Amino acid sequence: MNEVIKSIGGIRSLTANQKLVLIVVGIDYQPSTLSVDEIARRASTSKKTITTTIQQLCARGYLTKRARFDEDGGQLSNVYKLTEKVFKRETTTCVLRTVKL
Repeated sequence: MNEVIKSIGGIRSLTANQKLVLIVVGIDYQPSTLSVDEIARRASTSKKTITTTIQQLCARGYLTKRARFDEDGGQLSNVYKLTEKVFKRETTTCVLRTVKL
């Protein structure tokens, strides 16, 4: 759990909501089968915010989402999984120039 929180906290390009969703999903057993309702409850935010944030995280490659169905074809909660991108450190390149005065 600490590794998940530490990794997510170090990703500077994510919003607070994106980090919160990754933490909630990440501290559940991987892969996570939490419902959007449960993620919203744990994150103390709306279902709409969670749905939008999950779409953003999937589009950016930090989270995968897979639909689940019961034997009668009814939809169950989705399966969410953090990707390896979460655990890779972002690096910043710094270019220094010497200026003559």
